[in-house]
Amino acid sequence: MFLVASRLLFFAGINVLTGWFVVYMNQTIRPAPEDRFAILSVIQIVVALVTAVSTFPSARLSDRIGRKPVIYVACIVGGLGLFIVAVAPSFPIVLGGAILMGVGAGAFLAVDWALMTDIIPKAASGRYMGLSNVVTASSTTIAVAIGGLTMDAVGDAVGIGAGPRTVMLIGIIYFTLGALALRRVDEPRRGRRAEAGATPPAQGTP
Repeated sequence: MFLVASRLLFFAGINVLTGWFVVYMNQTIRPAPEDRFAILSVIQIVVALVTAVSTFPSARLSDRIGRKPVIYVACIVGGLGLFIVAVAPSFPIVLGGAILMGVGAGAFLAVDWALMTDIIPKAASGRYMGLSNVVTASSTTIAVAIGGLTMDAVGDAVGIGAGPRTVMLIGIIYFTLGALALRRVDEPRRGRRAEAGATPPAQGTP
């Protein structure tokens, strides 16, 4: 359950950027109207590619050092990416932060499922996998609802451009809480996992 909670919080951090990126750009960076579609397309393509590419080395690394360390790094990298987006003065800096978010997302996606398959009870695997999918969908609602209320409050009090930046900073809190929830997860040692997945020898085999 703590792993599921960690997944919820991590995806809430990701959805802070994906759910509010257009509003953030329009209210904070304020590109020219004719450039907005191109900027959105570049962000989507680059982040998708980075996310896909980062999954492979992350998965291999987790086999060597463990799942949890890789997820911790994903939380740190994702939080750093959101911080850069929150304080960015221009689009190139925003792109750099978004790339870091893509790296963190790719690492998390590759390793979180692997950790879940390592620890969930086999007899209840369907229930926990289903719950994990519900959590993934619910993270969007959480990020959008809390972000919208925060954006309105900060925008009214400080200024319209400050609202989206504050929402990005809240995403860092999600990543931090996700890492803290992961601390309660007991990851099997590499030897135990290998033994659990080994095929028993046939009867009579020396």
